Amino acid sequence: MSTLTKNPLVSVICVVYNGQKYLRNCLSSIANQTYDNIEVIIFDNNSTDTTREIALANFPQFKYIKSSKNLGMWPGQEETIWSHSKGEIIVCISVDIIIEPNFIEECVKKLQSDSKIGA
Repeated sequence: MSTLTKNPLVSVICVVYNGQKYLRNCLSSIANQTYDNIEVIIFDNNSTDTTREIALANFPQFKYIKSSKNLGMWPGQEETIWSHSKGEIIVCISVDIIIEPNFIEECVKKLQSDSKIGA
């Protein structure tokens, strides 16, 4: 059995750079999850398109962080994980991903079922 709490907070991190083409669909798929104990953090890698406007206007419930420079995907994720997330479980997704409505719920169930899964 896992040592996770019964209803763990899941931090969903989306690092994006100039993602206006995909952002709405990606964030909508996160907003429509069946699992409800989620914090969503959008880490904007200093985009020059309308990423910021899309995120703030359409997803005000999500935390938006704008970097002053493009850190890259992995450093952006590390910055977000270590400095901004509070979740017991971390899920990092790319802006061009659309997840199924039960994706987070199924991830939590799987992680809770076996303590050998996860790090």
